[in-house]
Amino acid sequence: MKDTELKQVLRSLTKALDDPRIGPDQRMKLQRARRDLKEVAQAGKFDKAKVFRAADLIATVLLESQELHLV
Repeated sequence: MKDTELKQVLRSLTKALDDPRIGPDQRMKLQRARRDLKEVAQAGKFDKAKVFRAADLIATVLLESQELHLV
């Protein structure tokens, strides 16, 4: 993963966390994803487990927000 790509993902997560439509549970998951990705950035090497966990958390938040709109 390139440093510029990782920085862009972290910026996007920060913007998402600033969105008032994000609930407390979703915010906690996004914060965990951001923390995992920051650790990957600081380590300077690709940690597959952390990246996949972050992707899973982000996907879970997206699915939860879709479910809220369908109800």
